[in-house]
Amino acid sequence: MEKEDKIDESPFKSKKKMITSSGKNICIIVKKTLSNNCSVLEVNSSNCRAYCNIMKYPQVLMRIVGLFHKKSDKWFLKVYPLLIFIILWLSFARLFSLFEFWYGVSESLSAQLAYKIILILWCFVTVASATIFFINQEKHSRENQLIHELSFYLDKYSNKKIKILKKKILMYFFIGVFGSVFNSISGIISLFGPDYFYEAFSSLLAPFHKSTWSRSNVPYKILNNIILSFTSFIWMITICYYLAHCEMIVFIFKNFNQEFRDLVNNKMLVSNKQMNVQENQYELEDKFDELRKKHLKICKIIQQMNKCYQEFLGITLLINITLMLMIFYIMTDWNGNCIQGIMAILYPFWSLSGIIIILLILVFGTRIQEQCSNILEDLLEVNLAEFTNSLCFKINLMINKLTQGVPCLTVFGIININKEFILTVFGTLISYFIVVHELKSPNQTPLCQLNSNSTLA
Repeated sequence: MEKEDKIDESPFKSKKKMITSSGKNICIIVKKTLSNNCSVLEVNSSNCRAYCNIMKYPQVLMRIVGLFHKKSDKWFLKVYPLLIFIILWLSFARLFSLFEFWYGVSESLSAQLAYKIILILWCFVTVASATIFFINQEKHSRENQLIHELSFYLDKYSNKKIKILKKKILMYFFIGVFGSVFNSISGIISLFGPDYFYEAFSSLLAPFHKSTWSRSNVPYKILNNIILSFTSFIWMITICYYLAHCEMIVFIFKNFNQEFRDLVNNKMLVSNKQMNVQENQYELEDKFDELRKKHLKICKIIQQMNKCYQEFLGITLLINITLMLMIFYIMTDWNGNCIQGIMAILYPFWSLSGIIIILLILVFGTRIQEQCSNILEDLLEVNLAEFTNSLCFKINLMINKLTQGVPCLTVFGIININKEFILTVFGTLISYFIVVHELKSPNQTPLCQLNSNSTLA
């Protein structure tokens, strides 16, 4: 009987083992799928070797400022950038105390009001840019996907080419750090320096810029200089990070275009030989189809980058163009009381910085579009009569793709960044400056009188 019981129980045990083993297998499959999905989104040093080598020091700097984190980071590494953004938003909100109409007093359009608006806009563009970076990295994982897609192609190139690219990107960040340090030092000198420097930058002490105690309160000045330093670094580093990604995509397209030209210049000649013509055409067709699909995949990187940067580009360009209009309005009255003392240095510096930022954003965005369609001339030179119908169809398909619509970066997903847009922006700025300068009569009494509460770092 015992043996029979044992015999009877054995199939149940085997079923239990099968169920538990199948359950373990399901768990293993689920874990593998989850890890594979996460690996697509997260940056891994093993499969992002070239990218991590290029962006090693810039990403350390961005972590210090609070502009970069991974979705897989621990909670305290995410709290740090979030805390910085909250402080910067509160710092931005307190600047509204600079306006007199905030207290029920009416203000006319003057240099005093223009200074306050410039300060508000400058702080807003930095905090908004940092917030967009945080959302892209945390909520949507867009930036992590962009990093993975860039790394997929960067890992295929030699170390010599990667070093050249790395030097360019490090140069961008070096210039950005230099500008940030210069802006921070100017704020420190102004708040702790002579009276005419202090008058030029006292708005940073808002809402206590009119209080007598704020003039001699060292801890309060140090706190404001720390906030100014973070704002300055975020202002410059976000732009440098955008330029770095643009340079990577241009680098990938340049190498792809060279590979495509090698195919056209070498394989086309081989296909003209009388022997093995058909075999060479099939070989050429396979190679061309491979490059065509590669081109489409690289174009998807542009679309992914546009998802990451379209809000950033829109806010940055909109605010900087507005700043330029405000500065040009005041600089048209150079001989009046608007430009005095240190402002004679700061206004040209601000205007030059704004023009350079707008120019870099637009030019680097336009370079991506140009490199994407750079092979169109080579495709148009191909003699289609010498090849098979299927190859001719694929060539025509690629020509139509490049002529009808090339992926590019956009402003808020509405306006394409291209050469026409560059001419429109700078044509508007130059026309505005000329019109305002001509409309102001030389005998007009200036509306501006510099006070100690109306300036900007």
